[in-house]
Amino acid sequence: MHQLTRLFSNHDHEGEEMRTESAERVFRSYETVAKEADQDLEVVEGKIPRDLRGVHYRNGSGRMERGGVWYGHPFDGDGMVSRFAYTEKGIHYRNRFVRTHWYLEEEKAGRILYRNFGTNIPGGVLKNLFRVRFKNAANTSVICHGGKLLALWEGGPPHLLDPETLATLGTYDFDGVLIDPDPLMRSLRGRELPFSAHPKVDPSSGVLYNFGMVLGLKPELKIYRVQKNGQMEPSIHVKLDALGFLHDFAWTPNWRLFLFGPLTFDVPRMLLGLKPPMACAQFASSRATQVILVPRNGSQPVWLHTSPGFVFHFCNAFEDGTDRIIADGLWYERFPEVARFEDLPRIGFGDFPRMMPTRFVLDLKNRTVKAEQISDVPGELPRIHPEYVGRPYRFFWCSATSSNWSGPYLSGVTKVDTETRTTVFRDFAPGLTSEPMFVPRPDSVREDDGWLLVTVYRSDEHRSDLLVLEAADLSTVCRARLPHHESPGFHGTWVPAGV
Repeated sequence: MHQLTRLFSNHDHEGEEMRTESAERVFRSYETVAKEADQDLEVVEGKIPRDLRGVHYRNGSGRMERGGVWYGHPFDGDGMVSRFAYTEKGIHYRNRFVRTHWYLEEEKAGRILYRNFGTNIPGGVLKNLFRVRFKNAANTSVICHGGKLLALWEGGPPHLLDPETLATLGTYDFDGVLIDPDPLMRSLRGRELPFSAHPKVDPSSGVLYNFGMVLGLKPELKIYRVQKNGQMEPSIHVKLDALGFLHDFAWTPNWRLFLFGPLTFDVPRMLLGLKPPMACAQFASSRATQVILVPRNGSQPVWLHTSPGFVFHFCNAFEDGTDRIIADGLWYERFPEVARFEDLPRIGFGDFPRMMPTRFVLDLKNRTVKAEQISDVPGELPRIHPEYVGRPYRFFWCSATSSNWSGPYLSGVTKVDTETRTTVFRDFAPGLTSEPMFVPRPDSVREDDGWLLVTVYRSDEHRSDLLVLEAADLSTVCRARLPHHESPGFHGTWVPAGV
């Protein structure tokens, strides 16, 4: 039995009319951010906590169109990194587009020049025929590791940024380790191997783990290990049976967990330029979802199966001291299909699958997977206390939506207690909320003792606010006004002062 506490809820959303209105708000929030700011923010409510000191970086799509033509999917927009510096003087804000060479060329041309996951080059089949080197949008996440600030995109290498000015310094290949060793494949798919947007950091050692999905005649999963000083070790290779879509993974001290939903790809249509890759993905509801567990000790991977579905994001995973691994994620009963982005205001979201917090119990001895829903409130973009990554934990926080609503439209924030199976939900509708970044209070002893940093897009003002919430109860600590709007975006990172 799940218990829901609803705080400060404005209203519940019902009916097709609300779906379309929500889609219009989402669409407008993705209008191009015309201003790159560099200024202190005005705090209009509450006060900045005295011991909240550090920098919050976040990444997302800042431009979704070129020459009046919209990109076909939110994943395709040009990356824009925001920097919120919390000091004794206040909150200083700066935002900059990630100036990849793809961005600079399209900016100069004033039109779309490259294919991407959900976008074909305008002009028909011949413009897209056999084009398999996709634009690196550098828009999905941003991390700081080994003294380097990196903007991430799962299909290619990171981009190195200046941590103060956010100036783009070029792609980053970890001193050559990410360079594809195969000259033929380099010419086809690009110089560097992909480095996903969801690395995990071992809280005890500071070592970073990540993966990359490498396309080819025989797809490969490459698993990376980067030391605390930023030095990358040679990758581990796992051969895959077929092409799939993988966005995130779960990490424990002894295992790397990957969940492949039953997607099939119409590769000929993609190669011939008839459709972009995301439009060539089909969910095979008659097939099982594959769970791949890669052991730390180098032995052979363990393959398990569960019911058809899909997970974009894991909350956390841990070993329970027996032969079981516990993994929590946001579960879709099928892969979510998004119509052309520019059509959203006209057609709404339609029948979009809910993203439900779910616990997976993986029994390695009996080779079984048991799934159980742990909250009734749909959510996405989960965060936890960073010291509990890969360990037994209790709480996670999500950007979330009303329990009777379906769609990628997220208007609130939840706190989920995985032990008591209770959920606290605070609604900011009709606003749109970003990923809630959890920042632990210095010297705290409770897992939920800290703050959530979250932006809220205000559709009535076409502008965004920055909120600092108490993580324990989701109450407002302070609110600051941004000088312009930002899309809800994707992921970010927190860097404490002095690190």
